[in-house]
Amino acid sequence: CSDDAEPDQGAGSREQVVAISAGLRDEICFVTVTETSMDIDAAGGEKGVPVSALVAVGKSHLVLASRATDSLLVEFSRQAGGADAAAGAGAEEDSESQTKKPRVGAAPGAEADDELENEYNQIFGTSLAVSAVLGTRRRHKWALKICDRLPSFGPVGDFTVTVTDDTVTSEPGMRSLDFIAAAGFQTHGCLAVLQRSVRPTEVTQFQLPGCCSVWTARDASVGAAEAARRKARNAQIAARNAAVSARNEERRVKREAWKGEKRKEEAEEPVEDAKLEVMALEAVGADEAMEALIEAPVDEDQMDAFIFLSSDSSTKVLSAGREINELHETEFNRDSCTLGVGNVLGNTAIVQVIPSGALLFSSKTLIEQYEISSSDATVDSCDICDPYIFLRMTNGVFTVLEAKRTKEGEAVRFS
Repeated sequence: CSDDAEPDQGAGSREQVVAISAGLRDEICFVTVTETSMDIDAAGGEKGVPVSALVAVGKSHLVLASRATDSLLVEFSRQAGGADAAAGAGAEEDSESQTKKPRVGAAPGAEADDELENEYNQIFGTSLAVSAVLGTRRRHKWALKICDRLPSFGPVGDFTVTVTDDTVTSEPGMRSLDFIAAAGFQTHGCLAVLQRSVRPTEVTQFQLPGCCSVWTARDASVGAAEAARRKARNAQIAARNAAVSARNEERRVKREAWKGEKRKEEAEEPVEDAKLEVMALEAVGADEAMEALIEAPVDEDQMDAFIFLSSDSSTKVLSAGREINELHETEFNRDSCTLGVGNVLGNTAIVQVIPSGALLFSSKTLIEQYEISSSDATVDSCDICDPYIFLRMTNGVFTVLEAKRTKEGEAVRFS
């Protein structure tokens, strides 16, 4: 990405700022184009800011917007004496060791240079003193200073909720909760504790005696059925709204006729239009309000349909919708503990793993059952990764099942 910068230049030159991302290395280049030449001054490093958008603000500021780390407002200015560094012993030394070496008897401006280098380290993760440009080392012609930053925890790979020690809560007896997110990208990855931007709220809490594990499962057919019901309800609402619209149009015609008659009666002393409108509303009646259509929830196909609560000897299955109800007449196994539940085949099938084997369901209907053939072994633990189901037996044997669709695509089975 790039943007034009407008520093003081000659009439025949133009400045362009370009942000380049190549693998783990991010660079910002100041390009000066004249009628006869082009000069590039680049700076960057493996820990530089991965710039998603580059915006020039005025003649001396840049916004380095990033999706993976903090966005920066940077002030840039041309340095005095920005020519190529002279060759010699100092040019052969590593730039990092140069910045860390104490300067004995340094010039009066050395402290300012150190501060400038620190700014560069924050922006690029490298030193201001030298940079590699087309295989040669040169002193940067531009000074950068961070004026402000917009904190960001970048793309979130996963997060969890944790109880904090904060005693200030919104409701007495409720716990204080925080999100902990695995966020960032590559070298900018981090664990972020979200305390001010997004905070979970505990609506209620209750005990589940004997419950040792909880799973949720999705069902595409439930979302399709809810969409069909919503479509039918919206059709009814639309029909009622059409009748209301017809009655409202009839009222508007009557109000216009009433106002016409009133203007004739009050011809000598005309009534103001606003007052006449109020009088017409009182005489004929106002319009009826229309019902709003029911909108589809966001990510309706990603909503959970079932909740499994497993104890040491049994399993409760709940339907999750507008209300949460326990399912008593269902083919899900409720007579033994459950070791794992998950979706396979793109949320179109559900797998329930129990000590004696694995069950494959389409919605709430049992399609296939896999039973352990050995009489002296049961399932000890499992892992479900669509379309595979990994079973670890009590005798140490591992079994891998795969959920597949038939060639017709209408049924699913284990293989």
